[in-house]
Amino acid sequence: MSLYIFCDNSNVWIEGQWAAGRADGIRGPNTEFRIDYGQLLTVCAEGRNVEEAKLYGSVPPANDSLWKYIKSQGWNVKTMERNLANKEKGLDLEIALDMNDLSRDVQPAMMLLMAGDGDYLTLIPRLQQRGWKVEVAFYQNVALSIRTLADRFIPLEDKLHEFRLK
Repeated sequence: MSLYIFCDNSNVWIEGQWAAGRADGIRGPNTEFRIDYGQLLTVCAEGRNVEEAKLYGSVPPANDSLWKYIKSQGWNVKTMERNLANKEKGLDLEIALDMNDLSRDVQPAMMLLMAGDGDYLTLIPRLQQRGWKVEVAFYQNVALSIRTLADRFIPLEDKLHEFRLK
């Protein structure tokens, strides 16, 4: 079965700092935590055929090379400008719209969402009604609403050692 991956970079990275802190016995986030994006893709794909993997985040500084590197690891990177308060706004909606569009354009298969907030509460059942299987891969603090709606939950804490840059 084909797999389509949608990853909220800020969600996965920021909450990953907290998960790394717990794993390292630190009270709070481990701000040294970094992600090997190629390994994250491999770990979450679990040997399945990845048709497309999209990573969503803020537009980086012009001299930033990380996004170019991430693209070379197999990700389709989609960025948005931050708002006037320098906050990410609209990423969850963009991810949801892309998932919804895909569900209408392609034969049902598997979608993997790497995000943890409850904003996807109404989207997941809609995708499932169209015949899609939906997995959620995130940390232990994932919104219970999307964790229980998903066809499968993948706890990233269990795989942290596989995609964490040392």
